[in-house]
Amino acid sequence: MKTLFSVDRETFTRLAQAADRGDQNALQSLRDLWGYDRGEIRCFLCSNIVSERPILGGLIFPSLHDEQTLCGAVICAVCSSLPADERWAQTLARLEEEDGKSLTTVH
Repeated sequence: MKTLFSVDRETFTRLAQAADRGDQNALQSLRDLWGYDRGEIRCFLCSNIVSERPILGGLIFPSLHDEQTLCGAVICAVCSSLPADERWAQTLARLEEEDGKSLTTVH
């Protein structure tokens, strides 16, 4: 299963900051967002199985429909190491496939 989730920007920021300070409840909430309990998860970009799941890693990007919402997707270590512009181009291409719309304008 590929995981793509959306979360309120303020909520995610608050959780990430608390997790960075070592808050175990915030860490668990982030693990839940990333789908730690969902069994096998595939990389959003290349579909390889993701063996190490991120807590604050992966792809985080603004929603194209609502500026108060962030989207996140689990990606593998190989895709995570791609240059940022290549990762973003692949993300847009994958979102176009998923959504069936052109996403060339991003604010």
